[in-house]
Amino acid sequence: CGGAATDQLLSQVEQLEKAIAQNPDPLLADSLIAVCQEWMALQPNDPARQADGSLRAAKALVQTGRPALAQDRLKKVLKQYRDTPKAPEAAMLLASLYKKELGSPATAFAIYQLFPAAFPGSPQIAEAKSYLPGNVPPLEQRIDSMAQRIINPQTGQLEARIANDYIQTCELSALLLPKSGNAAKMLYKAGEVSRAAGAHDKALEYYEQAYTSFPNDDRASEALFMHAFTLDNDLKRYDEAKVLYEAFLKKYPKDDFADDAKFLLKNLGKSE
Repeated sequence: CGGAATDQLLSQVEQLEKAIAQNPDPLLADSLIAVCQEWMALQPNDPARQADGSLRAAKALVQTGRPALAQDRLKKVLKQYRDTPKAPEAAMLLASLYKKELGSPATAFAIYQLFPAAFPGSPQIAEAKSYLPGNVPPLEQRIDSMAQRIINPQTGQLEARIANDYIQTCELSALLLPKSGNAAKMLYKAGEVSRAAGAHDKALEYYEQAYTSFPNDDRASEALFMHAFTLDNDLKRYDEAKVLYEAFLKKYPKDDFADDAKFLLKNLGKSE
């Protein structure tokens, strides 16, 4: 019975994919996504199926002019199902989105540069390399260059496009190479610049991911402190900040930021 249901749902998905190819109607894409979710729900603990369903949904969103939503689904594949057969395809589609739809070729180049190390042995490595200009600097050098150009020296203002490229590149470095030893640092940097840009909720996501995914990294304590500080100082969400300051002090009582956390906790919610 389960096999029959699986086959029937997958057949519906494939039929909808053909229909969308001929008529890129968002309603058809929404129907496909709903059927994909049913199909994925039959085997929720199968990473390969979850990645496949998410990728099919992302493709439908791309075809129907919704690249931002597609971007979110593709990042989910890379975050949760990076070791599945569909992950390299998801990375290549995400790079194409950044280059053609989202106006960030710099981020696309980052994915192409990360691809060989992220997916060794993939038949798409040669394709990824072919999309890189011959004079593109190494990724680490590019990240440092972006960091130096985020603030306009003449106006003192943040350059939004460069900041966005930097944030996306740091995030994808962590997503594609989570075992590199540099992942927590990249997420922390993405959090720093997001906070400077006023995208506080995104900053919280990056800080939280840094200390929960990499609890033994040197950046974990700083990320936890900055999560609490952003809630406190920027968002005035004092109850949430209190919980995290207390968690920080319990876990890192001798950290360099421990005295700061104690002071901020004592004066939580008070004016300057």
